[in-house]
Amino acid sequence: MIHLSRLHVTLQAAGVPITGLDLNGQVQPSGLQAAAQPFIDAFDDSAAAQAAWENLQQRETAKAGFATGLDDRAKAWRAIVSLLLDENNALRSWIMGFKAAEAAATSFADHKTRVAALPNMPDRTLAQAKAAFLAKIDGGTVD
Repeated sequence: MIHLSRLHVTLQAAGVPITGLDLNGQVQPSGLQAAAQPFIDAFDDSAAAQAAWENLQQRETAKAGFATGLDDRAKAWRAIVSLLLDENNALRSWIMGFKAAEAAATSFADHKTRVAALPNMPDRTLAQAKAAFLAKIDGGTVD
């Protein structure tokens, strides 16, 4: 079975400005048949090639949806990623503080005092995660 949409895209990408294509490989306008025929003959119509092409199309759709999508799912995904980044950055900040305390310590007792002065990193609850997620959405930072 010819996968017409992929063949159509292939021909247009090759610079053959067709406007239509039928199941027999006949292009419109018919004057472009000679230019299109080498690409039609070389076209891989296998299920594996079609699956690979569809996978690439889905990847592009996912990237575009995440990056610039305006629908609710795109905003939700960006809010989740933003929350993960916030948590990761909080951990990085604590680690940097720990490294600074370690570097500045002049004795083990001084080290213990400096590390004890670092802020606590309490567990996050599901309720806190939900509230943070809703705040990201309401704040408009993921639009």
